Amino acid sequence: MSGGSDKGTYSVSGNMLDQQGIIVNSGFKRYGLQANIVRKVHKWIELGTNNNISFTTYNLGKTNSNGNEASIISSALVFPPTYPVSSPQSKAREDNTSWYAAANPYNYTRTAKDQTHSTGIYSSTYAQLTFTDYLSFRQNLGVNYNVNNREVYYSRRLQEARTTNGYAYSADDTWRGITLESILNFNRTFHQDHSVNAVAAVTRETGYSYYRNMSVRGFPDDLLQNNNIGAGLNQKTLGSGKSENGLFSMLGRVNYSYKGKYLATASFRRDGSSRFTTRNKYANFSSFALAWNAGDETFVQDMNLFSTLKFRVGYGQTGNQGIGPTAPYPISHFRPTPSTAHCSPAMPT
Repeated sequence: MSGGSDKGTYSVSGNMLDQQGIIVNSGFKRYGLQANIVRKVHKWIELGTNNNISFTTYNLGKTNSNGNEASIISSALVFPPTYPVSSPQSKAREDNTSWYAAANPYNYTRTAKDQTHSTGIYSSTYAQLTFTDYLSFRQNLGVNYNVNNREVYYSRRLQEARTTNGYAYSADDTWRGITLESILNFNRTFHQDHSVNAVAAVTRETGYSYYRNMSVRGFPDDLLQNNNIGAGLNQKTLGSGKSENGLFSMLGRVNYSYKGKYLATASFRRDGSSRFTTRNKYANFSSFALAWNAGDETFVQDMNLFSTLKFRVGYGQTGNQGIGPTAPYPISHFRPTPSTAHCSPAMPT
């Protein structure tokens, strides 16, 4: 659904995907909704937003194997196909005949549970002020939010939990990112031959992530699966973690063109990242370049050899923040268990 007028435009759409896997009870489902709106509230003020939300469900069929664990494929290849599934002697026969990398494939496809539910929200909103035909200001706001939840359960009829009376695993993680950009743009041509484009901006990016997981064995029955994870007698693993980071930048760029043939550009930016210590938090990066569109010269066109010919020389500096948020600092890891807890320092990077 879409429409518009001289005051703005709008568009709303939805989608659905249901892809069944080759293996029984495996597949992927997605539902999505998109909405785009642009509104000119004044001749020099424009507002716009682009939003997207999606819900996904992924049902995994276990096909991989590390050689010590069963999978649907390996079980289908080696498990005796003549054994009945639901006779009173089925479980006893499977216990006696199943080896470490095989189980009844029918039970795998009907009882094994490995689902991941995800929700994703993306929003990009802006406000633009046009002061003159060559000077404008734009404020951008971007939000990215993702939540994932994974639920796993293997019953006592499967190899993963045959000797431990069921195995459950639950994990969820959250990611949130926010971006703010304030951009001033200048674009003007002087005396028809000289063009100048200049940009000055201040940006701020923040990221936050959190995860937690747990795995449990030893259930009295398989009725509630992982939905009553506290019923497990052996709480094997508990884990969690959190991460936060930020990036602040100030930047500028100037492009100059003479008749579209002779070009020059220069840029400078100063970045500050929370991933570094206070002494090294900020750094400066600059660059410049000269270019010549030789293909626009008459003598080159007379040669009739090139559709495009351009020469460019430049110099610049770059940096990166590709380290963990706490890498410069000594940190402590804490992992509790039902009986003990320990806190140990990690070595600084």
